[in-house]
Amino acid sequence: MDAFNESDGFPYNFFAFFNQSGRSATKIEVKAGAPASDVLINLGQKAAKITITLTDADGVPIKKSMGLTFSRDEMIDIYKQSAAAPYTMLVPCVPFSFSVEVEGYPLWRSERITLQAGDMRDIPVKLQTK
Repeated sequence: MDAFNESDGFPYNFFAFFNQSGRSATKIEVKAGAPASDVLINLGQKAAKITITLTDADGVPIKKSMGLTFSRDEMIDIYKQSAAAPYTMLVPCVPFSFSVEVEGYPLWRSERITLQAGDMRDIPVKLQTK
């Protein structure tokens, strides 16, 4: 069983990018018809939220799909997501950075970002032409 509540700011911590606890998942055996007692569900730390918007060098909105790649210093792998702008997502409250890849434009990279639980930040991405 996984526990998360994205609408209240608690992301699905299956992906390392979102996991801030450093703890591994705990498995609980539940038998049919028997109540599960003494189970504590920890949703972890509340996340922050970002909204990414895309424009070209002239400020015209870009409607193409974008590839997002997120990383954190202590994370071995990267977290990838594809989306159309504007795109809103939860992010962990630890330093992270990300890049945006859109066909026909050079790769865009963010600076390191650190947000607090419950923060919301708009991140305008202005892509230059090749």
